[in-house]
Amino acid sequence: MLIRSLVGNPADEQDISNSRKAYYYDYEPYLKKETSQTNNTFHQFYYIDLGCSDGRDIQHFLYFHSKEILDAGNLSIIGFEPDPINYFACKAEQNLPISATKTVYNTAAWIKSDEVPYATEMGQKSRIDHNSTTRVLSLDFSRWILEKFKPEHYVYIKFTIEGAEIEVLEKMVADRSLALVDYLEIEWTHPVSSDYEPRRISLECMFDNFGMDYLYMIDVADMDIAQTHNETYEAVRKDSGWKLNTSLTRFHYRTRKEVPTLLNERLHRRK
Repeated sequence: MLIRSLVGNPADEQDISNSRKAYYYDYEPYLKKETSQTNNTFHQFYYIDLGCSDGRDIQHFLYFHSKEILDAGNLSIIGFEPDPINYFACKAEQNLPISATKTVYNTAAWIKSDEVPYATEMGQKSRIDHNSTTRVLSLDFSRWILEKFKPEHYVYIKFTIEGAEIEVLEKMVADRSLALVDYLEIEWTHPVSSDYEPRRISLECMFDNFGMDYLYMIDVADMDIAQTHNETYEAVRKDSGWKLNTSLTRFHYRTRKEVPTLLNERLHRRK
């Protein structure tokens, strides 16, 4: 199940971080059998596609998850695609469920709002490239997250931004905008520099500090196969390993379950 609710309604970044920390790590009230009220104010699900390319990942998401999401609230799809060819492909009309909306921005998700050098080969291998003479608009993505979303929103972010994911995620950790994110799907780019892998590992450690667990990785080709054969998400092959296998492997991370649920599961296993 993708969806979970947050406790409380923090007013600023510090409160967001403290609220999540207390929510996921403070087991004491439950061990003392004290009652805790869950403020389940979830009413909006956001699927944010960074590097939405031809929109295939949006189609996968709608096929595998839209029913369970729309059962709980409205769905807003937001795409970022600076490549001009891919932008129009991603923006093309799709069969959206009722109560679902889609917005696509011709902008690169980055660490500041400005312009950034960008390389593309007719819609292929599109990426931020500081050696390129072409420039596109960029958005300070973590600041946008802080300004747009609240703890009661469910935020799912998919990263396919060809190496820029490291710097964007590091900034999200630094300014704590990551605390507003509930689910991450990341296509880690194969290391192009010696410090890439250590930085990736460091980020995964920080995910844990923000209350996120690594679930599994999925090859995009397996998603295509499952959808072609009208199979469910449960039928998609998943690998619980950690090694980067191919450039099309997606790593999935999710915020932890509610504390009462965790405790009930542990108590049940002891019986």
